[in-house]
Amino acid sequence: MADLLRTGVSALGAFQRVLTTTGHNIANVNTPGFSRQVVDLGTRPADRFGDGFVGNGVDVQGVRRHYDDFLADRYRGYTASRAGFEIYGERVALIDNLLADPDAGLGTAFQGYFDAMQDVATDPTSVPARQVMLNEAEQLASRFRGLNAWLKDLQREVNIDFDNFTSEVNQLGRTLAGLNARIAEAGGSGQPPNDLLDERDRALDQLSELVQVSTVRQDNGAVNVFVGNGQALVVDGQASQLRAVNATTLGADQRRLQLVGPSGSAIDVTDQLAGGRLGGLLALRSEVLNPAQDQLGRLAFAFVQQTNTQHRAGMDLDGALGADLFQTANLNAGVVNAGGAATVSLSLVDPAALQATEYRLDFTAADGWFITPASTGVRELLGPGTSFTRDGLQIDVAGAPSDGDTHYLRPFRQAASGIAIAVTDPRAVAAADASAAPDGVGDNRNALALAELQRSRGLGGGTATYADAYGQLVADVGTRARESRDGALVQGRLADQVEAARQAVSGVNLDEEAANLVKFQQAYQAAAQVISVASTLFDTLLGAVRR
Repeated sequence: MADLLRTGVSALGAFQRVLTTTGHNIANVNTPGFSRQVVDLGTRPADRFGDGFVGNGVDVQGVRRHYDDFLADRYRGYTASRAGFEIYGERVALIDNLLADPDAGLGTAFQGYFDAMQDVATDPTSVPARQVMLNEAEQLASRFRGLNAWLKDLQREVNIDFDNFTSEVNQLGRTLAGLNARIAEAGGSGQPPNDLLDERDRALDQLSELVQVSTVRQDNGAVNVFVGNGQALVVDGQASQLRAVNATTLGADQRRLQLVGPSGSAIDVTDQLAGGRLGGLLALRSEVLNPAQDQLGRLAFAFVQQTNTQHRAGMDLDGALGADLFQTANLNAGVVNAGGAATVSLSLVDPAALQATEYRLDFTAADGWFITPASTGVRELLGPGTSFTRDGLQIDVAGAPSDGDTHYLRPFRQAASGIAIAVTDPRAVAAADASAAPDGVGDNRNALALAELQRSRGLGGGTATYADAYGQLVADVGTRARESRDGALVQGRLADQVEAARQAVSGVNLDEEAANLVKFQQAYQAAAQVISVASTLFDTLLGAVRR
């Protein structure tokens, strides 16, 4: 009787655990990140008798969750890519809409200026025509400044996002470290803490929205989390801190990201991070924001230099030689001498050869100077010396450089912000050729030459007009916008497919759970009946003995 009773009691306890787990699954059907749990049952060791083995019932061997590590890792990878493309695409679309807008972009402003210059050429003695031209020139300069200011505002927004997103990363890192400690402690029982594991996986999913991560599972149940090229964010129960800091070399608008370990040591991981919102913003800055400012600045600088050169070749209504029509920021406003006693300065050689990029200069005692344009990322040897010509610029070095010195050249980053009209008196517009009669009245040759700059190919090594250069900027940004939309769509579909596969493994199916509930309820009732039969037989035996 005792064997039968023990068997029934074991079954009753086991099916009670199964029913509780089934109810837990049903209760969490809509809980994000919950993985369906199942109870593993095992037969108890049988007792040996002379005529064979007699079973002793059932034991609960554990409760485990249905989970697939491969699908989880794939989902996080696609999620990181999608999040990166999405935030990249959102910001690029804003830039694309602004640059391509005829009321906000440069196209109509350039056309208005050159049309007004042509009107001056048509009637060079007309002061009102000259005033209209100056008004259009100021409108063009204002449009340059406005576009550049808007791009700088986006840079500031990116920096704010860096601060916010790194704060979220750090919060999730602390959460993961705490969960690692709890899981390692709970794992001492020999059974997996399923709900804690689900909570940790949810945190990892959320982290992958911010930055691409990789994980390595430890024997104690903890998960080490890495970002970038293997930099540790979480190791067991300790978390490093990701922080955004102002760049010491390129200015506050080029915020850098550092990973600070528990010991306080900091590693710059800006160039290693990818994926997620942080990776998307880093790509946006390097691929769109910085190049757009450089292209806009290069266009402004070349236009001002070529216009001023032509304007100085003319004569105004009072017989004076022309002065600069526009002003803009100096090339050296974007030079950062980051180390050593040497200083680097820039001067203009050929506006047509200017390239819309920034440069890094490195000095080694063995070989001399190296230059790395950001547009190509290729390090090239300039050699020893103190003066070099590159891309329409003359680079001059003063002072003694030291081995390992680095200098940063951003010649056009500030150019569009500094463009302004330099002539305010309409009579000072140099419409006449300098060789005309001393008063220059009635001569329009210089005005025609200034108007002709609209069609001259003064950029791209003599291959592009101002409109071509601006059109290339608009086209580049538009292409980036389209590629980011396509990338987000593709990565989103991949993430959805993997999530569907993951849900097929881990998700709760209410129909299945309802069927299990009925099945295990019947099993529980049958186990109770076994106990009832054992009790009846025992009572019958006791009654027989009493007689």
